[in-house]
Amino acid sequence: MRSLLAMILAMLLLPALSEEVIVKYKDIILSTEKIKGAVWHKAFYIFKPEKYRGKKVVFRMNIKRVEGNAPLSVVFRCTTNPGNVLRVTRNYPNPYRKNGEKVPVEFVLDIPDLDNLHHFNMHFAIKKFGLEKCVWEFSDIRYVKYEEGKTAAKAPVLPEGFSVGLAAASVKEPLELVKNGRINFVIVTADSPDHIARYAARELQEHFKLACGTAPEIIPESKYKSGPAIMVGKSSIAYKYGINPEMLAPENFIVVRLGEVIVLSGGDNPAIPADMVYGRSFVPVGTLYAAYEFLEKSVGFRWYWPGKYGTHIPKIKDLKVHKLYTSSQPQYDTRKTFFSIIKNDPDVTPADCEKWYRRNRFGGSVGDPVANHSFNSWIKRYAGIKPQYLALQEDGSRKVNFEPGGGHVCMSNPEVFAQTVADKLEEFKNQRFSTFAKVMPGDSNGIFYCKCADCQKKLRPDMGAHGLCSNAVWGFVNRVAAEVAKKYPGKNIVCCAYGDYLRKPEFPLLPNVAVTLCFSPVPRGTLDYKKRWKQFLDEWSSTGARLYVWEYWNSSRYRRGVYGAPAVFPGQLKEIYAMDAGRVRGRAIELPDFDSNGKELRSWADWIYDIQNLYAAGKLMWNPNEDIDAILEEYYTKFFGPAAGVVRQFHEEMELAWVKHGYLSGKWDYQRVWKELYP
Repeated sequence: MRSLLAMILAMLLLPALSEEVIVKYKDIILSTEKIKGAVWHKAFYIFKPEKYRGKKVVFRMNIKRVEGNAPLSVVFRCTTNPGNVLRVTRNYPNPYRKNGEKVPVEFVLDIPDLDNLHHFNMHFAIKKFGLEKCVWEFSDIRYVKYEEGKTAAKAPVLPEGFSVGLAAASVKEPLELVKNGRINFVIVTADSPDHIARYAARELQEHFKLACGTAPEIIPESKYKSGPAIMVGKSSIAYKYGINPEMLAPENFIVVRLGEVIVLSGGDNPAIPADMVYGRSFVPVGTLYAAYEFLEKSVGFRWYWPGKYGTHIPKIKDLKVHKLYTSSQPQYDTRKTFFSIIKNDPDVTPADCEKWYRRNRFGGSVGDPVANHSFNSWIKRYAGIKPQYLALQEDGSRKVNFEPGGGHVCMSNPEVFAQTVADKLEEFKNQRFSTFAKVMPGDSNGIFYCKCADCQKKLRPDMGAHGLCSNAVWGFVNRVAAEVAKKYPGKNIVCCAYGDYLRKPEFPLLPNVAVTLCFSPVPRGTLDYKKRWKQFLDEWSSTGARLYVWEYWNSSRYRRGVYGAPAVFPGQLKEIYAMDAGRVRGRAIELPDFDSNGKELRSWADWIYDIQNLYAAGKLMWNPNEDIDAILEEYYTKFFGPAAGVVRQFHEEMELAWVKHGYLSGKWDYQRVWKELYP
């Protein structure tokens, strides 16, 4: 025990000390921009350290966190020979400092008295925190001889020993947040909260006003003294327990009661601007999700539809919180929808929709990884000045018109390749919150694919209609990805598996290639659907690429004769999502944009048909292990009240009809839909 205590780190402000330097190192900068993987690390070694056996050695340097929130990990390590065997390690507390503050620190080390010592070192590491740039500076780095009385080893050390689990479990009495309809707590934020914490605090305030009639006060931490409080985002208490946003994985959140304080904290990017916090932006807002978790599970709110009529508001006279400790993070890093906004509905505004999506945890943490046609702008850019960039057509002309099919290029032209690479590098240079850039031909590639001799040589008729252009398209994508990786390691090029390049190519894909699997059937928990999905998924899983799926929920009512045909399938989503668990990283759901009259709205049409499906999907995309029966039971009971039984019976009959006779079960036309399925 004595030897372990002797190895405790002392991190503190140091006075100027005389010292005998053993070895000195060059100043270094640790930056996440230079990280190829997820972790950057640096160790400072002393080899053949026999003369230090059983003695103390001091490691000193100046540290400054210049930018970002990435914490620093610190480990002392000692190895012996033969075999360079790691024999001793010691982890030290995170040297948290304010950005821009240069601080001298000291580590007083006990070198173990071991035979055959090979080396000892101090090892430092930072882990990439989402997309945020983080920089630490080390200067005046050296080992020095230990001199009794000339170090600050006896000064106070950083606090250790605070456990969230133990603190949460030690709660004895309930915490009264609301008593006789009166608010009995305050909402606390950092003195200068980021946009995520500020918005989360406002959401808590707004919802408590709906439930209680009065709103709790929001105050900065510097004004908080004691009493029941909900602390949002960064706080000294959260930091003490290691649950500040910078210490949590993106979108991961923790909701915990610590004495008279409830802490809501999650993995965030504090640089996110205000307009990206709510809505469907693909940025980590873990603290906001912690607030919604608390409102949902501890207070009783639900958001079944966008707008006021879809919000279940509990009427609260008294609210007590007993022991509370939960954490969560999403199964999918991307939870996306297309044609997501409801328009021309007097009871639902676009802003209502954006709030509803975030409250039900749609969004993501890695930027938008779902591909789409990336060359559409090239027609305007190059049709007049460099038409040779565009795809050669059968009549000898170039694809200079946008409609139909959008932008198609000659992927054999070296100038097209060079310009594509330049475009992607420029995108990544300017991107703040995404790790993806799209490279994908225009629509109807089978018609507009380049007819030049070099492009035609790359076609593979033997791979079938869905593999004809696979080698050509994915070969081009691979080449672009290779160039991007040289300058921006960790950034990805994404393309859809779609049309005549739906099948995988005959060669491996690079690690920084992501694939959006375009799967057209509407979800249906039947054997034919599952076989088709499994075959598609198995083929692309063998590539090792990052996989995302584009689901076409609009297919059931996308053409003449079937406009307005509903598809009810919330109870079938769990079994479908279970098939791709661990293989698909995210989903994009294309909602119907043709209304029952066949009018194309370019927005969510007849949304009332899909809202129950989408509510269930949101729950399952976050946690596929959710009890879907319990979700639906609560949905009917809380939302429809006395009409719950009748509404549930109607929906279940609709869902059963979809399973028996829905899309893929036979010819999908007017006769099937309106005469057989929904007579």
